[in-house]
Amino acid sequence: MVTGLMAAGAGVGWIAALLGALRMAGRVQRANYYLVRFPEWTETAFTVLISTLTLLALKEVTLGAVAFFTTECAMCVVNGVRFFSLRTKFVPTARGLRLLAGWTVINASSVAVLALPEAFRALYLAEIFALYPVTTALAVVIIEPFERLKNAAFLRREAAEYQKLPAIKIAVTGSFGKTTVKELIKAALGQDYTSLATDGNKNTPFGILETVKRYSGEQILITEFGARRKGDIAELIKLFPPDFAVITGVTAQHLESFKSLENITREKFLLAKAVSEERLILNVDNDIVRSVSKEFPRAVTVGKEGVFRISHYREREDGFDFVLNYVVGGRKERLLLSLPLHGRHNASNAALAAVVSIMLGVPPRSVRERLASFKGVPHRFEVKKHGGITIIDDGYNSNIEGVRSGAEAFKRFAGRKVAVAQGLVEAGRERTALNTLAGAALAGSDVVVGVGRNARCIEKGLKSAGFNGEFLRFKSLKAAQRALPALLREGDVVWFQNDLP
Repeated sequence: MVTGLMAAGAGVGWIAALLGALRMAGRVQRANYYLVRFPEWTETAFTVLISTLTLLALKEVTLGAVAFFTTECAMCVVNGVRFFSLRTKFVPTARGLRLLAGWTVINASSVAVLALPEAFRALYLAEIFALYPVTTALAVVIIEPFERLKNAAFLRREAAEYQKLPAIKIAVTGSFGKTTVKELIKAALGQDYTSLATDGNKNTPFGILETVKRYSGEQILITEFGARRKGDIAELIKLFPPDFAVITGVTAQHLESFKSLENITREKFLLAKAVSEERLILNVDNDIVRSVSKEFPRAVTVGKEGVFRISHYREREDGFDFVLNYVVGGRKERLLLSLPLHGRHNASNAALAAVVSIMLGVPPRSVRERLASFKGVPHRFEVKKHGGITIIDDGYNSNIEGVRSGAEAFKRFAGRKVAVAQGLVEAGRERTALNTLAGAALAGSDVVVGVGRNARCIEKGLKSAGFNGEFLRFKSLKAAQRALPALLREGDVVWFQNDLP
């Protein structure tokens, strides 16, 4: 019986550990194979403590085997439920499979249990399976040096082809708005230039290479430079040196990896040093960019206080208008732009795109006409109708500037306003403060639905701003979505502020 329970417990434990490892590996993939903080660490410490105390307290071998089997079954159920409820699953890429193979080899050490006295076998197996986050992290640490050397050689070889392409290369970076500005630039260029832009929000070296492979003689290449940690922008500049650079703004994002706003600012502004100042376009509506812009006196500034000045901004339910003021050849020019987008931040985005196009010789009238028909980017304050309800899909809004701007635009809509908010992710030590600010920004809503672990911070921010509407809290976005049909009525406007897990 003891042998059977031990064998069954080991089998169940292996499945439990594998599910947990796959769950963690999915997060490692999302973080581009860097280790960040995972909730599994706390779970592991607790599991190890309980299993150790339980099994050491049992002097009877049979009872120890029963306790071991029960512990592994419980861990299997918990990890299984969590794994199958994940929105971001492990993807079995070649790199991912090598990571999983490394984890399997490390865990194969469990065969060493055969050499242990019978009384310690249950304890050993309980510990090795409960420590799947440690073994997964160890697998990452072991294989990543080899993976990075392999990837670096491949990227250098492939990027050499990019550098030879006879195209004007425009790079866009920032903590927010990169994808929108990239698509706006492409739209504004229209038929004056043939252009190729990176797909969606692909902004890593491999994502950019996917675009390069589609190059077929276009005159303009527009790339999006993303950064999750120090060194990412430097790598992208080295691989894909640009001719023009656009910085959309800097705010607290990816703080878990960057650690501080100063580190984010330094990283983003590496791109500013990669081009001549006359070809650097800065959004000085952003406070941090405006402050740092003083170090680049010949840069082209865009915003309320820019060389290209935004004025007369007016928000409508179906979009906004503003005037772009600038000087050409000593003569003052005014360009009225109307877009079917929402939020003051999108006026800055549209202005950046207009300026890039004008600098490249596109007639201002053409810029105005093309931007007027720009349909927006999916999941960026995308307005949809469903029956008698207006739905605003703002799934990628995960920074405080975007929340504030979105909240202002939200106020312009007619009808009862329902905000569904998960708050800001990857905020590191600033999570509480930033999500409290996000909650305060939502105080103009009639109903706020707080989702997940940031809900308490959002509620605190609402109270601090004098919110007198209705607040509801749900553990997950799925749970909130299930409850919404009963909550909503015709004429309501629902804003999904963020749908990132």
